[in-house]
Amino acid sequence: GAHLHQRGYRLATAKAPLRETLAAALLLHARYDPTQPLLDPFCGSGTFAIEAALIARNIAPGLRRRFAFINWVNFDTQEWGEQLKAARAESRATAPAPILASDRDEGAVAAAAANAERAGVLDSIHLSAGSVSAIQPPSAPGLLIGNLPYGKRVGDDVRDVYAQFGNVVQAKCPGWRVGIIAGTVALAKQTRLAFGEPLMIENGGLKAPFLLTPSPVAAS
Repeated sequence: GAHLHQRGYRLATAKAPLRETLAAALLLHARYDPTQPLLDPFCGSGTFAIEAALIARNIAPGLRRRFAFINWVNFDTQEWGEQLKAARAESRATAPAPILASDRDEGAVAAAAANAERAGVLDSIHLSAGSVSAIQPPSAPGLLIGNLPYGKRVGDDVRDVYAQFGNVVQAKCPGWRVGIIAGTVALAKQTRLAFGEPLMIENGGLKAPFLLTPSPVAAS
């Protein structure tokens, strides 16, 4: 059957897509609290926001997909049906806090909306098209997370993107915690945010650091 990291919702992709399971793991590593807002200003096809909505609403991963074991000769249809029923009963109708996702690429936002609808969480995510400088965070602080351009697939020199991102975060997101996938640690330093030690990950065959601010961002 299909790989287990494929939840079944991400049929539309944008540039430099992020694996569903990796996004979920990084949200947990970043101690995502569903009672606080989440903001992704580089949402691409929406993987971070969708996985956050699934966590916030306690929706079981892969609840809407079909697994290959259903075709096994000794498959217990009744037991599987009971497991699905129990999982659906434990899910929540809404997310307890806002989940916002944006991207300057309107095509990426459209892909994110289509994926979120397939995942059943479109009504829990506020999607918009716009640059990082146009973000309007909720007044209550939360987690800002994003997969920033690496400078390998999407473009060449992206230092200005990182510098602008850092300026916007300090100006608009005081009190927020920040987690980013960066092309390199050197690029992450262009943000001038106080990140802790990087967690090295691999996504799409590329190694990259995931960096977190150990404490909320101070006001600029």
